Amino acid sequence: MFFNLVSQELHFVLRFLSGEREGSAFEMPRDREVVIGRAEGVDITLADTRVSRKHVRVNVAGHQLMIIDLGSRNGTFVNGERVLRARLKEGDQLRVGSCVLRVELAGNGQDNGKPTPDRSHSDQPAIRGESGQLEETPLLELLRRWMNVRRNGVVVLHSAAGTARLHLQEGQVGNAEMDGRPTYSPRKVLFRLLGWSSGTYRVESPVPGHAELELSRSPTDLLEDAVQYLEDLDRLRDQLPAADASMLVPSPPPAEIKDLSRSETEVYELVLKHGTLQSVMDHYAGTDLEAARHFASLLRQGFIVVV
Repeated sequence: MFFNLVSQELHFVLRFLSGEREGSAFEMPRDREVVIGRAEGVDITLADTRVSRKHVRVNVAGHQLMIIDLGSRNGTFVNGERVLRARLKEGDQLRVGSCVLRVELAGNGQDNGKPTPDRSHSDQPAIRGESGQLEETPLLELLRRWMNVRRNGVVVLHSAAGTARLHLQEGQVGNAEMDGRPTYSPRKVLFRLLGWSSGTYRVESPVPGHAELELSRSPTDLLEDAVQYLEDLDRLRDQLPAADASMLVPSPPPAEIKDLSRSETEVYELVLKHGTLQSVMDHYAGTDLEAARHFASLLRQGFIVVV
């Protein structure tokens, strides 16, 4: 239902949680509509290629705050759901392009329609309340954003593959862990998460003692590694079967097992024990890309075959 202001002394504020205006707020005027978009001359201009020239209209009419999507190409989202028209209340999150805004109530004392510093959060080391869909914003893009603003916090990610956490320390991924996989190295967890194309994320307050820098690479180097990892994994996909496809090991093998490398032998033994590519990657100590490379090599040599 509509949200009623409890006093004429209160007004709506759109506070930027992420994006180019992060750390600022925009007080909604009572007497006119506000247009958000990429075009010059709109009320809130966002230099974001995902934002349409005139993306969404926000309007305060009496004690009601309304938004109407203006036919944007990439959509307007409220609390993670795409909408054409919606009624907003305090605490709702509005996403336009890569910018996330939270609806708040504030007292008088700010100039209508002008961005103001986000003093209530400027001294806080963590992002609080930011959330979204990985389908809309890939993890790699999120990591770049958080690195640039040197954020602290815990990123909780959920997908059909499980639940994982990234611990951020001044924008750097200090640690990474996945529920039910206590033996996974932080590097293995992080790179697996980069391959998640669907799921949700939310950012919580830091957990003391959990952001120790187990991932020793600098943030820039780590992102370069991540980009290369995704490119290499994508190139390898055509050489691999479906992750859940069953495998067989020919007997006798096409050549001497002792001629395989140590890593190939380890993957060969995992195939014998577990039978699918996904299980091999789950149990291999290295990254999924490393497991996939050795798996593909064994396929080419005929040591394993797809059923």
